[in-house]
Amino acid sequence: MSRLALFLFALNLLPSLANAGDVKQMMIEKINSERDRKELRPLAYNRKLEVAAQSHAGWMARTGKMVHVQGEKPRGNSREVWAASTWHPINRAIRASYLPLDVLSEPDADAHIAENVAHGDPKSGPNRFRPSSIVSGWMKSAGHREAMLGAYRDVGIGVMITEQGDVFWCAVFGKP
Repeated sequence: MSRLALFLFALNLLPSLANAGDVKQMMIEKINSERDRKELRPLAYNRKLEVAAQSHAGWMARTGKMVHVQGEKPRGNSREVWAASTWHPINRAIRASYLPLDVLSEPDADAHIAENVAHGDPKSGPNRFRPSSIVSGWMKSAGHREAMLGAYRDVGIGVMITEQGDVFWCAVFGKP
C-alpha cells in the first residue's frame, strides 16, 4: 500500500482529524468524563500545555518513537541548558511558558506535570485512532490513569498523523 493510500486510510478512520481542534476537544471531554465518574473537577483546556503536547506529538511522529523523553538528557546543569531543553515533559511545559524555570529548583518539581502518550497505526484497527479508545486504554494502565485522575488543573492535547498513517497522541496535565 502506498504512503498516500495509508494516509487516506488513516484519515478516513479519523475524519475529524481534518479539524484537529475538534479531536482535541473530544479527547478532553473523554478525560473529563472519567474524572467526573470519580467526582473530580474537570480539567481546563490550556493553550500553553497544548503547545507542549503538540510539540511532543510532532516529535514522536517525526522520529517514530512513542516515548516521554526526547533524545539524550541535557548535558550540564545550568538554567540555560534546562530552559532550552525539550528532553522531559517538565522542560516542554517550561518552554511553552506554562511553568517558570524556577520550578526546577523545587524538590517535587515533577508533581506539576504529567504526560500520557499513545500511538496507533493502520494495522491497529480503526478504533485505535479514536479519543474514546485512547482514553479507555489509558484508564487500564495505572500510571496513565493516575495522570488523568491526578490533582491537576489544566490539560493540553497534541495529535499528529504521519504520511504512513500512524497517529501519535500526547496529553499534558498540569498544575502551576
